Amino acid sequence: MRAVTEAERRRFREQGYVVLPGVLADAQLGRGLDLIEDQLTAEPPPTGHVGNLARWPRFDTETAYPLLEFYREIGVAGLAAQLVREDLALRTSRR
Repeated sequence: MRAVTEAERRRFREQGYVVLPGVLADAQLGRGLDLIEDQLTAEPPPTGHVGNLARWPRFDTETAYPLLEFYREIGVAGLAAQLVREDLALRTSRR
């Protein structure tokens, strides 16, 4: 696993996202985009919505969340953890 640079951390803090080239293979990236498209088709944003749209799973249900399963499958948790404060844990399961 590669290390996140300080410049990448800063961009993440400033923009709310950062692009990390080479982390996903083309097939993984395509699958992720397909999952996002499927989710937006099944649960579109409200008419006229502009801006951020949170779609993180609600852990108090038994519903399957393909994007969360994909996140777990591709093994980027360690990389994602480098982008948040050390005292914050990334929640990926029910508690």
